[in-house]
Amino acid sequence: MNLPEQRKGACILVVEDDELLRRSLVTFLASLGYRPLVAGSAEEALVQAGQNRVDAVVTDLHLPLMSGIELAEMLRNGGRPLPTILISGFLNESIRERARNAEIPIVLGKPAELALLAAHIGTLLSPLNDSSR
Repeated sequence: MNLPEQRKGACILVVEDDELLRRSLVTFLASLGYRPLVAGSAEEALVQAGQNRVDAVVTDLHLPLMSGIELAEMLRNGGRPLPTILISGFLNESIRERARNAEIPIVLGKPAELALLAAHIGTLLSPLNDSSR
């Protein structure tokens, strides 16, 4: 997949407590030309987002101490509303509704189909341009 110039090097924060899945997502995103940043917990993600320019977040729902939805809400309430994709192996309408309320536009089941994930990230980042950097 060839990324438009404005999205090359976009930083995607991957928040996943499962190390194997986290590595897989990071490898995949790097192969697409993104710059993945990793966190094994929501707390670590908050630190990463505070210390780095992050363009989007891909987060698991079930994380230690805080959910991916709570993470997105904390980022938004802290003035860092980041485009977010939520992934989970346990989805139901209640979770989807909570995600909508937290302004998470995309919710994917696990294992996430990588081509679909790539397409959704591209959609989230499509407004990116050089003036936003």
